[in-house]
Formats: sequence, C-alpha cells, structure tokens
Amino acid sequence: MSFHLAFASDTALLSSDRPVIKCANREAFSDALVLLKETTALRDQAKAQISDARDVARYEGLAEAREAADDMMTNGLAEVARAIEAHAEIRRADIAEAAFAAARAIIGELDNDIVMQRIIDRTIARLDGDKPMTIEVAPAMVDGLVAHLADFNHIIVTANTEFGPTDCRIFASSGQIVASLSVQFDALAARWGL
Repeated sequence: MSFHLAFASDTALLSSDRPVIKCANREAFSDALVLLKETTALRDQAKAQISDARDVARYEGLAEAREAADDMMTNGLAEVARAIEAHAEIRRADIAEAAFAAARAIIGELDNDIVMQRIIDRTIARLDGDKPMTIEVAPAMVDGLVAHLADFNHIIVTANTEFGPTDCRIFASSGQIVASLSVQFDALAARWGL
C-alpha cells in the first residue's frame, strides 16, 4: 500500500489511495504516522534552527555594522580634527606673518637712532651690570649712542665702517653679542615660526 504525504507551511496530510485502511496495512500506516511525526519534529527543529541562525546573524551583523560605523566615525573625527588643526596652523602662520610685517613696518618708520638705542638698552639690561663692555655701531650712530649712554662709565662706543645704520655688536665679559636689527627680526621670525 502506498501513502501520500502532503506538506503545507505548518500542516501535513497523510493519505492513501483507498478510503479505508485494511488491518494488514495498519502497521505500514502506523509507520507512516511515525514518519510524519518525525518529519514534523524535524521541520519544527529546522525552523527553530533557522530562526536562531537568523537571530545570531542579525546580532553579528549589527555588531559588525556598529563596529564599522564606530571606526568610520573615529576615522572621520580624526580627519576633521587634523583638518581643523591644519587650518588653525595656517591661520596662526598668517597672523604671525601679518604681525611680523606690521612690526617691520612700524620699526621701519622709526628713526634708526631710536631703534638702535632700544635694542642696545634691552641687550645691556640682560648683561652683567657694571662690567666693561664695548659697543660697535655704524659711524653715523656713534654720537647719538654716546649721548644716550652717557650715564654708563663702563661702556665704550666705537665706530665700525662696515656696519649699516641698524648693525650693532657688543663685546662683554660674557662674550660677543650681535644685536643688529636684522638679527632681532630673525630671532622674532624664528620664535613665531616664520
């Protein structure tokens, strides 16, 4: 005797080509019922495994997506931070260049005697107080500087014919110092990163 097994999504139908099952075929029908129960159990188990696999895949996929999104955010934020820092550095450089140009323009408008007197005053203030020192400047600057430093008996002002109006060299007990305006500008530019 043959049996027909028809499955739908959550139901199954076991039938035969005869409306009445004979007693001799009853054992085969019982075997078919057992088989139907086993296949139903297998189907239910497969559905549960598929559902569990979907849940695991969804969880893992979400975890991977979150990790990828976090990495993208971290990398994106790092790029933004680098861009901001680069922009700030450019702005700092622009401001330093403008300030440097302004300082040069302002100092360029001042009389060379005044500029050199201020540079020399500042340099002398940093040196040993009453120890002898010699200051070399351009010949045109000597008289004005001698008058400016009249109260300092330990300072000698001499002319150097190779010097321009903003060149200066000081010989002190601690050594030789070039206090020219160009050196001051170079030091300022170095401090400001120009």
